[in-house]
Amino acid sequence: RCVLAWQSIGPLLELYGHGFAGAVVENAANTLILRCSDSGSGGGTAQFASSLIGQREVLRTTSSTSETQGSSLQHGLRIAPGTNRSKVSGTNTAPVVEPAALPAQIEGLENLRGYVHSHGLPFWSRCTLPLFEREAVAEAFIPRAAADAAQEEPT
Repeated sequence: RCVLAWQSIGPLLELYGHGFAGAVVENAANTLILRCSDSGSGGGTAQFASSLIGQREVLRTTSSTSETQGSSLQHGLRIAPGTNRSKVSGTNTAPVVEPAALPAQIEGLENLRGYVHSHGLPFWSRCTLPLFEREAVAEAFIPRAAADAAQEEPT
């Protein structure tokens, strides 16, 4: 097994090109995408992650209303202005293809939240990674001045 990880897709694309870098990433057995940024210029990491997740088809319903207002004419004379009104309303449902996860959504993911895909499954899932409490194996960072003072104290 091999684990691939990177913070930015830019250097990978620059080093290997779009074709090879895309093939490496897309053929990974398991893929986990966490929050990443979009460096702009159409080749940002969030944009790449969005295209990796793919698109979805949704049904969108739109509604419209049209209202006309005229005046009645009788023998060429305008009388009763505004009495000839009509109002038409309608709805339309149509399939629309859109990104399953927008780059902005990937950029705005909370800590330890993301999208996961396992090889052989036809879909991506949202996921939350658990935060594990670990036992300390070393002292926390001690500033140099404090460390020097501790060494100078007589024992």
